[in-house]
Amino acid sequence: MAVPAGPRHARPACGPADRAAVQRSPVSTGCLHRFGPERRGARLLCVPHAGASADAYAPWVRDLGGALELWAVTPAGRRDRADEPLNRDPQRLVTEVVSALTALDERPLFVFGHSMGALIGFEVAAELAGSPHQPRAVIVSGSPAPHIRSRHRENDYTDDDLAESLVDWGGTAQELVGDLELRELLFPPLRADLQLCDRYHRTAPWASPVPLAALAGRDDQVAPPSDVTPWEDYTTDFLGLRTFTGGHFFPATSRREVIDHVVSLAMQVLTRH
Repeated sequence: MAVPAGPRHARPACGPADRAAVQRSPVSTGCLHRFGPERRGARLLCVPHAGASADAYAPWVRDLGGALELWAVTPAGRRDRADEPLNRDPQRLVTEVVSALTALDERPLFVFGHSMGALIGFEVAAELAGSPHQPRAVIVSGSPAPHIRSRHRENDYTDDDLAESLVDWGGTAQELVGDLELRELLFPPLRADLQLCDRYHRTAPWASPVPLAALAGRDDQVAPPSDVTPWEDYTTDFLGLRTFTGGHFFPATSRREVIDHVVSLAMQVLTRH
């Protein structure tokens, strides 16, 4: 099942004030970071893939063009939370995000999560269901449905395991994963996040009242479209599965197309309520 991309939505041009705001450091509250200027209207909260921080979504602010106010999550142990111990407990991260979100003013909210971020984003939306902060929709990207993902066993993830995985997933050159300084920087948070994913378990679908859309890369070997499709059983209001050109990191390689689709979904949902 596919959701049509729909027409591109007009976005306000970035003037000098907007460009300056994009270049400034984002506003932070708890584990959340805002990129770009504060805007009226709906928010988009993005949850990163394993090993990443809010900065993974910094490039999105220009392509969003002000259609949605952009916020993103930084888990413990990286960026401005580098002094905090790494977290391997999925519920702890969900609780942190929920706490930070509910401290913000009430506005229409959309949640986007890729890979690990899809699991956390879904659980955040589930916890907020029925509250004034309930998201208008959650968009899960590049992740097998939870009951499929939960078949994975826990792993220690040696450095060689991580290096091999990064190359297999795409987006990381072989010579980079052999750099010892880069390994020291990237591997600890990546290992912790993968172990967090291993500790996440849902053995059967649960239909959340929050509308849900799913995204998949056509050549993704980590989360092939056939494994992403069963997300339709995790909501009472499935907004469809859309596939994109690319492998596991298709939100980066097909960024503009993904962002256009996210904005299109948000506009569809906002105009039907």
